[in-house]
Amino acid sequence: MKRLILAIAILGVSSVALGNDRAGMYAGALDNMEKTHKFIMAMQVPAGSCIAEIERGERVGEASACAVFRKISPERLEMTRSAMAELHAACDNMQSLYDDRAMEERCEALARDSDALFADLDRIHHWNSE
Repeated sequence: MKRLILAIAILGVSSVALGNDRAGMYAGALDNMEKTHKFIMAMQVPAGSCIAEIERGERVGEASACAVFRKISPERLEMTRSAMAELHAACDNMQSLYDDRAMEERCEALARDSDALFADLDRIHHWNSE
């Protein structure tokens, strides 16, 4: 989770650092979006495994696939959700700047996959608090 927040922060910093270099900003944004998206997709694997174990009757505290998620506090989850919302806003801004279909598709995929991950994390957190 800390890496996700870091990746999102890097996107913001690189965008500011590149300033008026539109081509550099575009390339940097695409690169950072891809890295963030890969991380989100990688996190979906253990989240899906955790949910599968819970649905088979395991408790979150006993399910081995859930170990990484037991350490995520509600505060950390909300911080990450907030950072992801900022990334989505940056994505919207980049789309309006460049009017590029590839950027739009990447932003849509990132939004779809991050929404799915957060839905899974919310389910895990809910089961963990029971």
